[in-house]
Amino acid sequence: MILRIMGAVFVLVGMTYAGVLAIYRMQVRLACLQAFETSFVFMQQELQFAQIRMAQVCIHIAEAIQNQIVREFYKEFAAQLQSKEKQKFSQLWIWKIRECQKQAYLTAADITILSEVGAIPFCLDGAAQAKMIGQVDEHLKRHTEALRIQIEQKRKLYQYGGAIAGVFIVILLL
Repeated sequence: MILRIMGAVFVLVGMTYAGVLAIYRMQVRLACLQAFETSFVFMQQELQFAQIRMAQVCIHIAEAIQNQIVREFYKEFAAQLQSKEKQKFSQLWIWKIRECQKQAYLTAADITILSEVGAIPFCLDGAAQAKMIGQVDEHLKRHTEALRIQIEQKRKLYQYGGAIAGVFIVILLL
C-alpha cells in the first residue's frame, strides 16, 4: 500500500512538473523573441543613423541586450563576422539562429521569422536596410503578441492540467 501511495505521489509531482516546465519553456521563448525585437530596433537605428559595419552593430547590441541567450548569440555572431573566415552574412545568420534554437526553445515559425534578417541584402544603403529590418521587426512583434496571448490562455491549463492528470493517474493506481 505504501508503495502505491509513493508511486502516486511521484506521478502527481511529475505531472505537475511537466505542466510547469511547459510554461517555463514558453516564457523563455517569449523572452528571447522580445529580446530579438529589441535588438532589431537597435539594429535599425544603428544602420539608419550610423555608418558602421554589421559586426560593430552586433557588438553594440550584445552590450545592450539583457537576455543572456540573445546576448551570447550576438557576441558569437560578431566574432564570426570579424573572423578571417569570410562567410556570407545570410548563411552565418541562419546558422547561428539554428544554433540558438534549442537553448531558446524556438519553433520553426520563430526560426523562419528570425531568418528573414539574413535575407536582407546588405549592399543596400543604411536607410533601405533599416526599413527592411523594421518590416521583420513588425512581423516578429505580431508573432510575439500571438505567443503572449497563447501563453496566457495555456498557463492555467498546463499548470492545473498536469496536477489533474496526476490525480487521475493516482486514482487509477490506487
